[in-house]
Amino acid sequence: ARAPSLSLGVYEKVWVWLPISVALNVSMTVALYSLLLFYHSFERELSRGHQRPLAKFLCIKGVVMFCFWQGIVLQLLEATGVVRAGHFFDLAERSTMIQDALVSLEMCLIFAPLHVYAFSADDYLEEGAPAGSPMPSTPAQPVAKNKDA
Repeated sequence: ARAPSLSLGVYEKVWVWLPISVALNVSMTVALYSLLLFYHSFERELSRGHQRPLAKFLCIKGVVMFCFWQGIVLQLLEATGVVRAGHFFDLAERSTMIQDALVSLEMCLIFAPLHVYAFSADDYLEEGAPAGSPMPSTPAQPVAKNKDA
């Protein structure tokens, strides 16, 4: 027996989700633009050292924006009939599988290498420490115990 599919009710109608998607897109674009203005205002202060704040910002926002736009494109493809229900899966399941596969490919091929660059562990090594060493070159100092206790 087949499990019942989730009904989205009024959100299955294009005239409902399309304006919501447009409003979300406009708000995300304005937020992204504002954050970029903030970054450019404090670029010198944020770029001291090897922290690469712009690369970190673009990695995180890229993941969010790619997932958002994929969902919009898949909804449009569903509404126009390009993506159809299959023999074994209904339309919602098929659309979810397509989006999951695309997110997996993007994470593996695009965003994982970018995250390795943006969030490199070598940025936090002390000066003179060998690259790839797991610990700082100086040992941690023991915590002094309170003699009054």
